[in-house]
Amino acid sequence: MAETPTIRKSSDSTVRPRNRIDTDQTGRLCAPTPFTPHRTTTYLQRNTESHGRNKQINDTKQSSEDLAILEQLNKDFFHSDQFNDVKRFSEFLAEDFISQFPGVTRNYAEFLDYKAKPRPFKHLAMHDVNIRILSDVALIHGRATYTVLADGAEQEALYTDVYQKREGTWVCVAACAIAPGA
Repeated sequence: MAETPTIRKSSDSTVRPRNRIDTDQTGRLCAPTPFTPHRTTTYLQRNTESHGRNKQINDTKQSSEDLAILEQLNKDFFHSDQFNDVKRFSEFLAEDFISQFPGVTRNYAEFLDYKAKPRPFKHLAMHDVNIRILSDVALIHGRATYTVLADGAEQEALYTDVYQKREGTWVCVAACAIAPGA
């Protein structure tokens, strides 16, 4: 009978069970990564906190700088979306950018054309942001809430944005959003 791994809880985090088995870089089973609600964390931070063994961090200063840049890009994405700031989008979207939203896939030009149109919502806000830096790629997961202008309904969506560091600069290469239950 396999032994269940012990999960350590730090004073500021809680553990949420997952429906998958976590493995380390060599493929060995390990305890699930703790989930900390309402706090931005990185893949690097979680793995060193919960799996401190066999982890090598070559440049934590660079990772901290990258995290700050990615946090700001996430804020810029939301602000640009709410206020039709196509110019700002064009500064951090990669030319090969692809977006997927319920029922539609858009390339860079189509996305910018769409974002130039009046937004059908207000009060766009981000919640539960989780930034995972994986070498030169970063995933930003989160939840967005907003109010639909047509009927005043409060809505939410889950999103994942993918950034890649190209020639020393983080650019968004993909964005995907889904409405829960869709």
